[in-house]
Amino acid sequence: MLKHLSKWNFLVVALLSLTVFLAACGDNTPTSPPPAPTASPTPNSGISVPAGAKTTLAANYPDSTALFISINTDTASGQIKSWQKIVDYLAQIPEVKMVTQNADLLALAQIGTYDGDIKPWIGGELDLGLTDVNAVVNLVGGVTGASVGTVSNQLGTAPATADATTATTTSAATTSQSTELPLLIGATVKDQAAAEAFINKLGTKLAGSGLAAPTKETYKDATFYTFNLGIAEVVAGVSKDKLFIGGGPALVKGAFDQDAAKSLAGKADFKTVASKLPADNLTFAYLDYQTIIKTVTNNPQVKSALATLDTTSLDYTGSVGVAFSTAAEGFRIDSYQTILADKTPTAIADMLKKGANPNKLLNALPESTLAFMNSRDGASAYDLFVSTLKSAGSTSGVDFDKSITQFEQQTGLSVKNDIVSLFSGEYGLFVTPEPNNKNVPVGFGLLTETSDTAGTQAKLDKIADAIAKNASGKVTWTSKTVGSTTFKTAQVSDTQSQATVTANIGIAGNYAFFSLGDDTTAGLITAATGGKNFTNGANAANFTKVKANLPGDNSGYFFLDIQPVIKLATANLPAGATANEVKAVTDKLAKLYSIGSATHQTTTESQSVVYIYFPVTQ
Repeated sequence: MLKHLSKWNFLVVALLSLTVFLAACGDNTPTSPPPAPTASPTPNSGISVPAGAKTTLAANYPDSTALFISINTDTASGQIKSWQKIVDYLAQIPEVKMVTQNADLLALAQIGTYDGDIKPWIGGELDLGLTDVNAVVNLVGGVTGASVGTVSNQLGTAPATADATTATTTSAATTSQSTELPLLIGATVKDQAAAEAFINKLGTKLAGSGLAAPTKETYKDATFYTFNLGIAEVVAGVSKDKLFIGGGPALVKGAFDQDAAKSLAGKADFKTVASKLPADNLTFAYLDYQTIIKTVTNNPQVKSALATLDTTSLDYTGSVGVAFSTAAEGFRIDSYQTILADKTPTAIADMLKKGANPNKLLNALPESTLAFMNSRDGASAYDLFVSTLKSAGSTSGVDFDKSITQFEQQTGLSVKNDIVSLFSGEYGLFVTPEPNNKNVPVGFGLLTETSDTAGTQAKLDKIADAIAKNASGKVTWTSKTVGSTTFKTAQVSDTQSQATVTANIGIAGNYAFFSLGDDTTAGLITAATGGKNFTNGANAANFTKVKANLPGDNSGYFFLDIQPVIKLATANLPAGATANEVKAVTDKLAKLYSIGSATHQTTTESQSVVYIYFPVTQ
């Protein structure tokens, strides 16, 4: 019996919850034309993206729901059609094809198939919600602080030390469900009879393996099926247009009875987060970070088990949302975060108050740049980095101040005055090909804006001297001129690999630079002094496509030009089976062009986009 219990506990919970999510991965053959999108531009974006992620079932979840995931299961939608094109394209790779062909867990468990058992009844939406953080935290606390035998008794019991803030995060509806597993799955239903047939099929499977068949009752216009697993109950409620699966009858009944005004859909921060995410998406998620972190840190058992966890650096995080969606020529990930200004650390607040990055540095990147990232205000970033390390050091035993003191004594440099101060303006890192160096075929560069040429040069000279001093005679700087720019250069060799690279340090135009590679340095000097650069050169086309889908009013970009990187990598692989295997895969990714990201920030919100230029979605 124990063997059967273990097996079917997993089976019932999996099939009545997680495997229902296979609806999002099943056969996406369209059945009707997709609806026309409404036009509503995303703020600060280069293109018009309809905003306002939609869900019909959030109104059935209590406002205490701290985690909510909504999946688009409308096989007629443009999103699903485009996603299927991506899957079909990637399925040219045998390993990917094998995974997609074996994704139907129902078939693997010999219970049925997605096409035969789920597709006939599921509508256009599938949701998962965590309705009571307290219950989950107490369960974890029970596991960490008590014997297994007491865990079920502790489930859902509020900790004695919980403060009023935590108590108010749990709605009255959730309190009545305190002994139930607070996991609620919802789906829209287009055929109630087909949905009930699927549930009955599972019941038959259970009865055939020694467990009790589910009990059945009618609640309002829904049919309820209760699966008793001994230590918990799983309840499925099916009506003419909705299916809810939860960890107990009160939870599922509450979904059908939920007052929309007191629901997740009526919660102010949920509405704010959803309104900032694309209306047309494959899936979106909402996270109430404050409720989760307060509940976790107010539970004595969990807090003790996570004694080294420092959450103070994220105290300014409010609610978070993320959406995955296809676009006209690719795939995008949008994220949104509310920021609690009164809890924002000074270092972060300083950066947020500065507004958008001018992104002038892009004009100083070499024409052949393969990847780059840029930002500004390195001093505030350093302060945040230091505070984070010091916080970690308090529990790890690392003395950050001592480490910095030792570095400064060894090098003769002041970290803040000689290094960090160089990055008060815009700065960036970049990678370029280095065709003339067969041993090291890529070059690297660091650029930082300067307005004080003499002062900056003095700091660069001091850094160069410190490098030479601590390199035990292996670095000797000489002077070199490219165009009208004179800078310091040195040959750096690795005795093991016998590879040699040129290190360079100097000022070109309005930018101080440190670079590795002769071609890289020549390219950045050309760009920084008004010649061909990344934005107007031969490699600009892919970035232009990516940039059009990112927030223009941002704190800096990240960009990776995928095809040139693949070409460079495969050209430098040693001949043999591995190189052939890599090429066999990369040849099938010829339309995976590039990826980029950018973030728009204010003192109250942060909105980011990651965009993959991959035009197989059309």
